[in-house]
Amino acid sequence: MWLRSQSLAGESASNPWISRYGDLSRCFLGGDSAGANIAHHVAMWAITGRGFERRSKDGLDCASWCAINADVSPPAMGGLCVQGVILIHPYFTCGLDERTNMEQKLWEHSGVSMEHPFANPLAPDAPSIQEAGLPCYLVAVATEDMFVKRGHAFYQALADAGKGVRLFTSHEEGHCFHLLTPNSENVPAFLNELCKFINPHHENEEDDERSLA
Repeated sequence: MWLRSQSLAGESASNPWISRYGDLSRCFLGGDSAGANIAHHVAMWAITGRGFERRSKDGLDCASWCAINADVSPPAMGGLCVQGVILIHPYFTCGLDERTNMEQKLWEHSGVSMEHPFANPLAPDAPSIQEAGLPCYLVAVATEDMFVKRGHAFYQALADAGKGVRLFTSHEEGHCFHLLTPNSENVPAFLNELCKFINPHHENEEDDERSLA
């Protein structure tokens, strides 16, 4: 929403760095673990206008996340354009692996079930990825992550829907290893993949630098 306000403000944007150096026509969303869930749903809201809002029940303090009216139009984005979405070890519940009681309780504590679209973006009442004009996605998984099958399931759903999607696998690594063990030998390859996704010319630039050296 903040970036959208900067885009709609144009030259009168409040942030001088954004107005001077930023290219809001090439915006990328991304997140790790549950942050990947957030990135996906922000992308869906920005592109389709379909999202969720907090609503109280019967005037009580408790509230739940409910779908926004399906007739809502995509928000006016000005010059802001989401070019890509990066999901790093997403904390989804789609896929074939088992779900623990602790995990069930964690989702319930957040106010949703494990079949709510926040948790399962492939659930029947989730905004359709088939119908959405989604940008290209990068789905990163790690073989020792307990959520690896879930990342594969979402990647496959995007591919089956004909969306642009890339899968990157880090072998013999666990959940968010790049944050927990930043000195791992597998971190540079992972970060390089992110750079290539955001800047397709990144690999060619590296080749040019090696040639000059």
